[in-house]
Amino acid sequence: MRRYTLYNQLMAVAAGLCLCWLCVACGEDRGGDLPDDDPNSCVVTITLRTSRSARPPQTKAGETITWENDDEYERDITDWLVVAYDDENAELAGYTSRNGTWTPGINNPDSHTEVEMKLPLGKYSFYAFANLQSLEDGKSLYQKITGAHSLADLSEVKILGSGMSIDTRNEEKKGKFGGEEASRERIPMSSYAQKYTVLSAPAENKLEIPLIRMIGKVQVEITNNLDKSITVNQLDIMNLRKGSLPIWLLPWGNENYLEFKDDKDLEEPLVPSFPKDANPSVVSLEDLYTESIKPGDNEKEIQAKPVDGENGSKRAYIRYIPETNAAVGENGGGIHLGVEIEGRPRTEHLTGFDFVRRNDLLVIPVLITNITTKLEVAEQRLPIGVYPTALVYGEKTGVQILTPVEHTLQAAGDLSIRFEISRIEGVTGDFTIKGLPQDETVPETVKFSSIQVKDDDKHLITAVNGEDCDKKQRFYLPEASVKEGKKGSFTIHTQELGGKAEATVILTLIINYYVDQEKQEMQIPYTIKIRNYKQ
Repeated sequence: MRRYTLYNQLMAVAAGLCLCWLCVACGEDRGGDLPDDDPNSCVVTITLRTSRSARPPQTKAGETITWENDDEYERDITDWLVVAYDDENAELAGYTSRNGTWTPGINNPDSHTEVEMKLPLGKYSFYAFANLQSLEDGKSLYQKITGAHSLADLSEVKILGSGMSIDTRNEEKKGKFGGEEASRERIPMSSYAQKYTVLSAPAENKLEIPLIRMIGKVQVEITNNLDKSITVNQLDIMNLRKGSLPIWLLPWGNENYLEFKDDKDLEEPLVPSFPKDANPSVVSLEDLYTESIKPGDNEKEIQAKPVDGENGSKRAYIRYIPETNAAVGENGGGIHLGVEIEGRPRTEHLTGFDFVRRNDLLVIPVLITNITTKLEVAEQRLPIGVYPTALVYGEKTGVQILTPVEHTLQAAGDLSIRFEISRIEGVTGDFTIKGLPQDETVPETVKFSSIQVKDDDKHLITAVNGEDCDKKQRFYLPEASVKEGKKGSFTIHTQELGGKAEATVILTLIINYYVDQEKQEMQIPYTIKIRNYKQ
């Protein structure tokens, strides 16, 4: 069977900002109005540089994926601002700003620039900002920052996006980032407070400020492992928080969480923090949106796997998103990925992630490969004189999913659907189907094999494994129903109706397997159409 599956190798990676040297054009300074010969003041040299990347809790050991290999405009800085607050009274002590152009230092991990600010001796908290002009009403935001006379005022500054999406490549509801080269906006950045004590000579008075992007990035990587090309019509990143909702100007989290300093793992992932008026206890459907990726004509096709090649052909589809949390409240449930490939039914997958933080790079790999499967649909109750039969699909070559499996009922009643997977191309070791253990609850972002019913208002299907379809539409496959790790069954109940009716059953099998002794998961969706009439 030829089928596409979604690997659960999701990676949210703290992005390293490859900053470069600055050619100063113009700027503004307010360093406390101190005379040049004031003995109680010193010049502070501030280095702006990359937020050193380490792996966040979501990544595996040894992974070092960052934004650093992407387009220059994702690293560029066209304006920046540094402010200092006196720790004694938490009041603004001075600021310095510049407009200019960074010369890329892509191959230099230590690329940075230095700025100076004259301040009285004492303890300070320094903050840095960059590319504020890329934000909606950036000039006003600049004035709010330089006019925030207390640290409390600065901490309350919020940023509003320009609409649902912040990515300009959408055909509708355009945002600010992405798009054609000429229209690309530099990505706004801010920093945590960097504590520093300004001392008298001979102290050097030097400190570093790592900058952090205010937005996240999602990259859907599709690998075609088939011997023919495929056409990607649309990808939907679903259950995202609208970009029009406020986010904090400053990064959030204890101990400078998003810097991932010292190459250390943190014990628990930290979901984004939002202003209270933008983060209700129950997420409204109006607060969520879908970021649709509609590839251009020159981006749709993914070539066939090279002859004698070990790896399939690959193409990446990228979108920028506001930091998001899709797991809060009754309308949550995590980020989903919808996939539409020409000649195949649309499928939707739970990614296993419910949030994307600012500065994250979330990579969602999709593998399109050959899977040998046998599906058997057997009716359990038939009228007198009708011989019971079991229709088998894909016994020799696997279920062909260019069109869904279709079954016409001979009579209402129980319908047993059996499945067996014998081979998955690309998986060299053993694999097993993951069912739900008895009496176990299902966390929102943990995946188990499931059956989903999509029915019209006639309700042709009334129950799955004895559970009423009126109460829910997704049913988990019990672990006890999986035999030998590779086959199993479930039962649906259909009712007698006076007119024509049809329903769709989506069976999603979660497969566990190992790569280099590390556990992996993939999703295999099957579409089965049931109708009570002959076409």
